[in-house]
Amino acid sequence: MDSLTATQTQQGGNQDSDLFSLMLASSTHRPNIMVENDSGGFVREILRNIGWKPSLITFCCLGAGLGLYVYQHRPRWAQIIRRHATDPIEKLVQSNVETDVYDDAEDCIKILATDGVYDIDGVLRKNNLPKLASRAAPNQRLQHAFGICNSFTTNDENIHRAFKTQATKLLKNYKNEWSSTAQSARQFIHSQLQDADTVDIFKLIQTVTMRLSLSAVHGVDLTTVSNTRVHFLATEINRLWVASKKASTLEPWSDQADIHQTLTMLVPNTDPLNPAENPLNLILPSYETLWRVVLRCFVEINFRKHPDTANGGENNNVLKNDYWIQALRAFVKDPSVDNLNKRTEFGASPGDIAKEALRVYPPTRRVYRLFRYEGDAQPREVAADLESYQRKPVNEQSQSDHEMSIFNPEFWMTESTQTDEEFLAFGASPFTCPAKTEFAYRAIATLVGALTIEVGTDWTLSPNLNDSLPASEPMDTDREAYSELKLRRKEKKGEEEKEVEMEMELKGAKEQ
Repeated sequence: MDSLTATQTQQGGNQDSDLFSLMLASSTHRPNIMVENDSGGFVREILRNIGWKPSLITFCCLGAGLGLYVYQHRPRWAQIIRRHATDPIEKLVQSNVETDVYDDAEDCIKILATDGVYDIDGVLRKNNLPKLASRAAPNQRLQHAFGICNSFTTNDENIHRAFKTQATKLLKNYKNEWSSTAQSARQFIHSQLQDADTVDIFKLIQTVTMRLSLSAVHGVDLTTVSNTRVHFLATEINRLWVASKKASTLEPWSDQADIHQTLTMLVPNTDPLNPAENPLNLILPSYETLWRVVLRCFVEINFRKHPDTANGGENNNVLKNDYWIQALRAFVKDPSVDNLNKRTEFGASPGDIAKEALRVYPPTRRVYRLFRYEGDAQPREVAADLESYQRKPVNEQSQSDHEMSIFNPEFWMTESTQTDEEFLAFGASPFTCPAKTEFAYRAIATLVGALTIEVGTDWTLSPNLNDSLPASEPMDTDREAYSELKLRRKEKKGEEEKEVEMEMELKGAKEQ
């Protein structure tokens, strides 16, 4: 309801979905989301396609030729007719569109479903735009920046349905690959650490996440790929994503020749310049929603101190981290569904750990939709602030805002938790993410578990977040936050220190 006031902000480059000025500036991959008839535009495009110019030649002389041309190119005309059956999305967009932000359960669910929002009296203000159009409009910048055409960018019901079916099938079929995925992740991480003293944590996690994504959605054989290429693709996606938020920095997909080449090398028999065949249609949703969650979950587990106050850990002498690490390491060795959900008397399951990372650090902080309410001439952009919503107390009598903003997997072991419908990290019906079934939880637990095993206790985090950000505060969720973080190998003890320790151990053994 509107008890949590919707805030209005002018559209700006700092939003996750800075779209409208970008759509107006776009010159390629024009959105095909329509609302009203435009017969004049239809006729003009037909004339452009046949190269006809006004002259004194009569229509009778051209009739037969025009009919033959249309028949031979009927797939092309079908595209034109579909595109001109309704009005282009640009006609819905105004440069001064404002964003209304909501962070309560009822409104967030309705926004995700593109239904509308509730007014102050509890009456639903219905959105009159088609569901796919409302969802796709704020994502047109991604169509321009990455040349994609998938469920997130289209208003075509057939494309949407086919994409969702394909993604669901791919993730479901991956259920037998988790053992090899865990082993591959450990081998890659080990290879990056074994001869290094300092490792870029951004590069490490982006690359290991991209490897999983390529394997899951395109069946890439990870033993044959160049990790240099994989990392290049991951970093370029992040760069283009940031650049796409402002019209002044947006780069057209057609200019990204190096990325095109990398994609064709990693995923052969695809065409990055054909929106329907672009490998990024599947890579972007799987990779982009995962790597930042893995990063924060790993740091929370391995380097931030979470005292177990219930068992004498007030002075950090007993940490919940130890239970979590033990659970994740056991899961990586046998990444079955049973082990994913296996809880111990001391702590949460690997599934609880992954779910908590998704709650505190949702993959998409704000989800944007374009609405047009009944009686309004102009559309409005609305946003469901999932980060704010998921950090609100479920039971205000036993939970505080501060407690709910802290990473605490044991939250899911209590009765006062969010229901499945209220947990919105995967969106809401009819646009629920296919990874919600189990893929996302297993992916997070596998990658974070592999990292905890290979990093172990031989590495420290630099800079040390515990000095600047206590575990009683959530980590920053900005895309570029912590890009400076490094893993630094602990200094090895000198030979003299080792000899002294050995002598002390021998002396102690003799005394016993």
